[in-house]
Amino acid sequence: MRGSWLLLVALLGLACDSLLDIPSNEQLAESSGGAGASAAGSAGASAGAGGAALDCHPELDTSDCFVCTDTYCCAEYLDCKADARCGSFYKECIPDCKAAGKTYSQCVVECDGKNGAGHAVFAKYNACNTQHCLAPCLNGPPDTCTTCLQSSCADVSLACTADRECDTLFHCLEVCTGQSDFDSCTAACKANASQVTRGMVNAELTCAITYCSETCGSSLPF
Repeated sequence: MRGSWLLLVALLGLACDSLLDIPSNEQLAESSGGAGASAAGSAGASAGAGGAALDCHPELDTSDCFVCTDTYCCAEYLDCKADARCGSFYKECIPDCKAAGKTYSQCVVECDGKNGAGHAVFAKYNACNTQHCLAPCLNGPPDTCTTCLQSSCADVSLACTADRECDTLFHCLEVCTGQSDFDSCTAACKANASQVTRGMVNAELTCAITYCSETCGSSLPF
């Protein structure tokens, strides 16, 4: 079971990695909140630099991914847009880290250590994209294993993705997979996590093993 658990963590980590290309530059327009504002934008409007409101306008977007995120995740995006720490986390730290040859999970842990507040805001935006825009924002359709994990374990998975501490612990554990010092590595990860956070990660992994072991059988040694 331990071997399958390790590969499952790695598999879930790769599924998260495939969503990294969520839009970072949605079409935004200054609006006074008049009749021209989109419904999604009006619901998620936040104050801009000049005191005007910023709205998402999916009708102006040119990609299915942008249309989806503007439609379903406008409020989360605008919260991120309004907080420079969020953009610094996922538009600067994560890409720079990956450009240095590190994995997405390594970069989540590293960037959380540098900018945890930005990660906390980004996590909610990332979870919304995962929930609503998986298909249009992936580079191709998800495989059957990823589809199973998203459909059967969405609630616990999204809860963890949206929570900074849970997201960090999950990716920290993923970094430990395949390492000779696995036990000490995971112990170090869990030492920095609360019991609630550890419970959230356990719930996600237990659900995945329970409902998707058959679907993911070719990847997992059950």
